[in-house]
Amino acid sequence: MGIDKFGAALLAYQQFAVPLFSILLAREDILKKSHRPSDGHLLNIVNALIGSMATHTGQLVSTLHRCQQSLSSTQTTAPVEKNLGELSKPGTAKEKRRELIKQVVREVKKTNVKEADLENACRELLANDSDQLEYLLDACMTRQCTAAGNSRTGEAKLRIQMMTRLLHHQQQDPQHVSHVKKEDVKKEDEPKQLPSSKRLLSSTAGLLIDWLALLDPEVTQACPDLQQEVMFASAMSSSSRDKMAECSESKRPGSAYLLALLTHQASWYTLHRCIDQLLGRNRVDKRLNATAVLDFLWACIHIPKIWQGRDAKASKRHSEENILCLTPDQLCAVADYIVNEAESEQQKEVKVEGSYATIEARLSLLLNCCHGNTVGLDQLVRYMNKCGSNTESARSPMYQQLLLELYLQVPESIQSIPGGSLAIQPNVSSNVPSSVDGLSHRLLSVLADCKVGNDNRQRVDDANVACRKLAAAHPVVMIRQLSMIGVLLQGRIHLNFREFKARGHLGFFHHILGIFDLLEPTLFDQDSQSLHAVLEAYFQLLQRYGAPKRFLDTLVKKFIKLLYRYTCHSPTKAQPLMQQYASVLSSLTQVHPDLLQLKSLLAGITLTGTSKDQSGASMKAAPIATSTMDDIPGVGSREDTYSPVPGSLPSDTTWEPEDIVPYAERLSKESDLEEIANTLSDLEETSFKNPDILQHFVTELSRLLTSPHKDCRQQAFTLVIRYIRHDPSVASKFLPAYLDTLNSDVQEVIQTALKNLPEFTLLCQEHAELILQRAFSVGVNSKLDSVPLIAETMQLLSMDSSTTAAAATSK
Repeated sequence: MGIDKFGAALLAYQQFAVPLFSILLAREDILKKSHRPSDGHLLNIVNALIGSMATHTGQLVSTLHRCQQSLSSTQTTAPVEKNLGELSKPGTAKEKRRELIKQVVREVKKTNVKEADLENACRELLANDSDQLEYLLDACMTRQCTAAGNSRTGEAKLRIQMMTRLLHHQQQDPQHVSHVKKEDVKKEDEPKQLPSSKRLLSSTAGLLIDWLALLDPEVTQACPDLQQEVMFASAMSSSSRDKMAECSESKRPGSAYLLALLTHQASWYTLHRCIDQLLGRNRVDKRLNATAVLDFLWACIHIPKIWQGRDAKASKRHSEENILCLTPDQLCAVADYIVNEAESEQQKEVKVEGSYATIEARLSLLLNCCHGNTVGLDQLVRYMNKCGSNTESARSPMYQQLLLELYLQVPESIQSIPGGSLAIQPNVSSNVPSSVDGLSHRLLSVLADCKVGNDNRQRVDDANVACRKLAAAHPVVMIRQLSMIGVLLQGRIHLNFREFKARGHLGFFHHILGIFDLLEPTLFDQDSQSLHAVLEAYFQLLQRYGAPKRFLDTLVKKFIKLLYRYTCHSPTKAQPLMQQYASVLSSLTQVHPDLLQLKSLLAGITLTGTSKDQSGASMKAAPIATSTMDDIPGVGSREDTYSPVPGSLPSDTTWEPEDIVPYAERLSKESDLEEIANTLSDLEETSFKNPDILQHFVTELSRLLTSPHKDCRQQAFTLVIRYIRHDPSVASKFLPAYLDTLNSDVQEVIQTALKNLPEFTLLCQEHAELILQRAFSVGVNSKLDSVPLIAETMQLLSMDSSTTAAAATSK
């Protein structure tokens, strides 16, 4: 009977044929388990029947295909396993190894290969014969990829895991990869057969990555943990001697290409899942390459497909978007990675400048992640401040540097720190420009713009208030302009004293001393060269015009106090300056013999022979300048021209509790408004020279801001403004009382509050948004027009440069 007739008979009696072949297949399984050889006739019959039934379908055909697959595996798996096992053994001869590979390639076309056997064989080929690795993988993986595409997604996942393990093994042990024994290479072929291990490492890594990219386009789907380690872990050096250097600069072979595939081919869900794992709670992992992680985050922000359909050119008012939407803990993890990268750069270059440059380069990434995330920014600042305050840690200076860079770009972040004090050492500085530098530069330029006229005087006064507020709230920002202040003080003392005072130069010197008073003691920890340039300008002023001028009494006393505090804080840095101008200090003792601080300065100076010679020359020059000025009519003799700035006169009077109690009792008499008004008048007169006394009456003045009596209310506002101008850091103490005045039911009280809105908002600008919103609500809910005052406040807060230039041109 021919095979066609036999097949037709089986199709006619399928109800008997299907159980028959099932029984025969079970018999073959029993023979296999008992290790008895099969004759192979059943497989030949099944193959022939399948060929004759190519156009038929049904249960019988399916059973025959199942028998064919099982019998083929039974016939060929054992030789494949044996050959792969031989390949996995180290020390196999090169010719034998290649013959085994050819046998495996022939046999693998008929059967499946176990991943464990194939993986072991590939590892041995990685170490000894990488040329044959591609040949073996091409044969095995091509067939398996085709099968996996038909419905074997589970097997494809196993293949992806195997390829990932091979790549990870190669990256972990590069010294064992791609060795070729010298004795196996002919002499004439030696240059070709023995390339550098680095080239072989990259070549085999590229082969494995190509297969991995083909099997798993999103790179992190099959085994996320291991695949992420392949992409982000640091490369380990094979030599302990070079371990530190190589770990800091090297990356794993192929990791950059895998990161590019992940960034451009993965879905947004996959990217976020990867980011969550990298920035999770177990973020402090030294095995991860910080540079690779940060580059990946930067690439996620700048993926081209995110920005498709956007305007090519952003508008001037365009603000950054928070693309990654990180949680507060993840923001802290980004900061940790930045510090890790900076630490590795410092170990690589053995220089602090290298780590600081790395931090500056990563600042834009951190700012982008923080944009619009107020809660995350607050937690990030507190975390970095805590890490920076741990002086026992070697990473503390890097956290301080990163915190300083972030603070200069977002100054309001200091409000997140209790007490508003940054854990930054004096030697930590930054050269990165910020928007606050432009503001401080503009304010100082307006302050130094000395022109005649009431309008200019008001602008200078407003700039002085803004500078004092900036110095009190953000001393680090103002100290960055120390060199500029030294330059602005130059080129003023060439005038005679009458013109010097009339043009407002004396007032500018007064304002700078007032600002310096708010910058202490941080000011004394800065670069001595910039600070000494400012102090020398004051010494030159005293040399030029002489100390006996009564108009300089206030300036001299404040300047001597500044020098005394500087000498006490940094005696080593202050001593050379004091010795250089010892003659000027000696001449001041003749005019101010009662200044104890001046006597203390002179007592601490040790004059050398050189300094004495310089002192003699200086003392001869000073009297000449004084006599020349005295010959000019009206200079130094007209009492009516002496008008000190309120609060600029130093007072050595210290108020005792018995001095405070009478004023407090008089202010507590709420029924006697006339007595309260008289008391406020006395305080106004007394605090003109010593605004510090107002600190004892904060509660009483806050209560009187809502007084129904017009004079009492206005005097209370005057005293409050004067006290805040003297010490801008206390502005928040009066904020609740001022908001109560805006919420008052008495229209006159609201009018008084709105009248003082511009100056109070300028002094309390950290809460400017709240104050202006409340003022706008008052204008909407009442008949009062608050728009002009709000506009004036906004102009005062911005200190717009165009407005300043226009005002200067009009003069």
